[in-house]
Amino acid sequence: MSCNWQNNDYFSLLMSTDKKAHAALEMLVDDLHGDKERTVHKFLGHSGAEDFLYGLVRLLGSDNPRVAGNAAYIIGTVAETEMGCYRILGLAKGQQGERKILADLTRMLTFDDSESVMNAAGTMGTLAESFDGREWILAEPCLSETLDHITTLLQAENLWTASNAALVLARLAISENGCNAILEHENSQHILSKLVQSLGVDEAGRGMNAAFAIGRLCDMEIGRKRLLLLSDSERMLSSLAKMLSCDDTGASKNACFALSCLATNGEGHARLLKNIHSDNILRTLSELLNAEDSETGWFAAMTLRTLASQPKGCLRLRDHPQVIPALQAVDKGPNLNSDLKEEAVITLEILKKLDKPSPPTIEVIGHNSIKASWEEVPTKSGFTVRYQLFDSNNKCVYTGKDLTCQIFGLLPCSQYTYKLRAFTEGDESPFSESVTIVTEENVPTAPTNLRVMGCTITQLKIGWDPPEQVNGTLKGYYIYLDEKMIEHTQELSSILTGLTASTSYNIEVCAATSKGKGDKSYIVGTTSEIGAHAPSKPHVQVLGRNELHVTWEPPEVPLGRITRYDVLMNGKIIYSGTELSYAVRRLTPDTEYSFVVVALTSEGKFDSKATKKRTAKDEYDSSRPPLYQAPTRRDSMGEVSNVSTTVSRKKKSAAVIEPKRQAASGKHRSVTPGNLRSKTPADQVTIARPISGSSSASTIPEKESKENRETEHKESTRGTEPQHHIPERIPTKSAPVHAVHFRENHHHQSIQRNPPPKPERFSHVNKMFPLSVSYVSIQGNEGKEKEDKKALYKSGTFIESSNSNSMHGLRLERSRTTMHSSHVKRRSKVIEHNSPINQNLIGQEYLNTLLGKSTDVVPPKQDVQLNLSSHQLDVSKQPAQNEIATRKMSPKLSQSTPKGSESVLSAHHPRVKERREKPNRDLYLPKPALPSQQYLEGRAPGLSTPYGSRSLPSPRSLYLQKDGEGPEQEVPQRKSH
Repeated sequence: MSCNWQNNDYFSLLMSTDKKAHAALEMLVDDLHGDKERTVHKFLGHSGAEDFLYGLVRLLGSDNPRVAGNAAYIIGTVAETEMGCYRILGLAKGQQGERKILADLTRMLTFDDSESVMNAAGTMGTLAESFDGREWILAEPCLSETLDHITTLLQAENLWTASNAALVLARLAISENGCNAILEHENSQHILSKLVQSLGVDEAGRGMNAAFAIGRLCDMEIGRKRLLLLSDSERMLSSLAKMLSCDDTGASKNACFALSCLATNGEGHARLLKNIHSDNILRTLSELLNAEDSETGWFAAMTLRTLASQPKGCLRLRDHPQVIPALQAVDKGPNLNSDLKEEAVITLEILKKLDKPSPPTIEVIGHNSIKASWEEVPTKSGFTVRYQLFDSNNKCVYTGKDLTCQIFGLLPCSQYTYKLRAFTEGDESPFSESVTIVTEENVPTAPTNLRVMGCTITQLKIGWDPPEQVNGTLKGYYIYLDEKMIEHTQELSSILTGLTASTSYNIEVCAATSKGKGDKSYIVGTTSEIGAHAPSKPHVQVLGRNELHVTWEPPEVPLGRITRYDVLMNGKIIYSGTELSYAVRRLTPDTEYSFVVVALTSEGKFDSKATKKRTAKDEYDSSRPPLYQAPTRRDSMGEVSNVSTTVSRKKKSAAVIEPKRQAASGKHRSVTPGNLRSKTPADQVTIARPISGSSSASTIPEKESKENRETEHKESTRGTEPQHHIPERIPTKSAPVHAVHFRENHHHQSIQRNPPPKPERFSHVNKMFPLSVSYVSIQGNEGKEKEDKKALYKSGTFIESSNSNSMHGLRLERSRTTMHSSHVKRRSKVIEHNSPINQNLIGQEYLNTLLGKSTDVVPPKQDVQLNLSSHQLDVSKQPAQNEIATRKMSPKLSQSTPKGSESVLSAHHPRVKERREKPNRDLYLPKPALPSQQYLEGRAPGLSTPYGSRSLPSPRSLYLQKDGEGPEQEVPQRKSH
């Protein structure tokens, strides 16, 4: 059949404004009826197609129903192609378009001409088929009016017109925005009701399109609830059930889709199963599984799976005689759609009944109880699976949903049999295989007579007796230390090692059989105290305001090999090493510090007792007058030559003067304070001096001044040389006083006695303070030659031999001095020794003998005032500028030989002389030895230590014992944990 456009190109007439355009419309409609495909291709391929489409849109707004209807028909037909739809939507969205296509089509829905109305609704459905077309329609402002007119057409007499209207709603519902537009419309209830009324089987397909729209709305929770709340909801279910069994494949598919969407909701699922046509629905779905159209069978299987997903539906489908066989036939049938078979398999898994469970696992956990456990029985029905455990008497001993249980009240060493069964609502599994067990032996009672048999500082030995009731074969004993199991043994005793001294431990012991461990016996064991395994209580010497010297003795009975010592000051480690002393510097004045020495050995840590000591006060006041005035040199005293004054930075400052010749006979006793050989307080002399070179001088008590005046009076009555008047001392604060050391110059032969004065940088400070000078102790004992030699090597004390028969040697050592202060008066006592021997040593003659002819000592730069009170010797001096020398070691005796001393050296013992002639020997004066370790209770002070006589008693302790004040209170010993 030939087309009109082949004989005459009439497409351009569509743009006319007269009746020629109407005639062109008629010819184009005839050509579309005759050959639609070729006519559409020719129309869209024309060079003026865009203008022709614009003319059609303009004719769509004509008031003539026939002209508008033909224009709508042509636009809808062209829009069925992808290119035509794209061009029409582009024209509707473009700038040149009047954007009135949807409005004109909506207006046409009200025409009386049914053909024009049908064409307008059909064109809307065609444009809504594509995504862009739906979005364009949903975005138009006249959408609400369009939905109202479309809903009205659902009940049109012309079923084709009603089908086109239902098609528009179905295609708009494909989009979620379209569903929301329908549900949010002001007349949404009316729209939903008209859709339900449109369900059914008809030739035009209105019911099929309405079922699809309802299925899409039911796929949303709000739409499902709104549809179930309709008064026609039961009619909806019945209509869908009828459509499901119709011969129209399309209607059956859409009905399955709508039913499956309704069944996803609990309420919809229940309403569907309660419907009077529910049995017909299940039967029809079972039949549709084997339909020739596999897609129809897939929709039926999908609906059955949805119904079986709920517990009630699962039970209903299990009880139906045709559902499970039909699904099994699909599963076993060949050459089927894979999607259909997958849906059938899933549905069968849901409908499957419970399998026979595995046998339970029985575990004996006590002599009268067991623990039973089993594997979970899987199910996809949605029901909660519960379990029942039966014993050998078919008595149910447990019911619940847990996978384990405990059974009590059993008899020891008895046989029991158990089996398991699972069940759900409407289903029970078969019994599992039986399991037989025998209860084990009972645990034993607690061991008896648990006791501590011995202890050390790191070990405890415990013992016990067997339990009274073993209740089986004994497998051994378990030992617990502080609730932690540390040992399993078969013996009746054990040694616990690695413990801490003086510590209590909770010890428990229990017996065990094959059944387990029994009750525990309990005891508290305490290790021994550290005792002599710790270092001695540290001796702390105050060297000034900022320095303390700490010394200690090794443990008397070391436990293990000593690796090092840790010195703790106020709880913090300040020293770690192997030395037995340590100097603590940079301290705060007038501050108390606590010291503890810890010995680390291969067996552990051992803490000494704590010692507390306070640094000296910073009492310097430059505004006060000097405490002592510089004395004038007296002619009767002679020259004091060769006195070398140096400043030492050692922790113990002292001035030691070596005499040129001995001024006493061998009958004189040595004065050696702090030595164990001095047994009487009369042989111990304390020389008042500052605590260190940086210490401040303190006031001398009034009692000492009185003793000085009495000494001066005695010396004047004996006819000694006249003494200079010593003014009474006024207590005052003073600046630091420097210590005096010997000059170590072996080549010094002559020293200028009266050097020219030099400028004094600290004269205003040096004039204020006296200088404490160490005393000279003389000891004569010819029978102790070997002991003196040993003392020389052990303590470093120099023993000088003499040519006197009665005076075997001269021993020089640094004294222990005591700070004279008003707040420590009991420490400032001076012991008066008025024996005839010592009285002869007092006086100017003795002083000249002691100091007058010595060339080993550099004379001071300033006047030296010697103030003797009994055995106390105070020297007030002003050290000259640039004459301060520091030494790290203790001061040495001068190595040079003074004039006139050859005879003395020749008379010395050969070994001692040999040592004096060798300047490279260690002739340092020793440090004062520390007191021996005497902190252990019950030990007498006079007992010797493993280290011999190196330890010297503190002068202060001897003085206090003399006065009856007793030793200082010791800080309790800290335990190491």
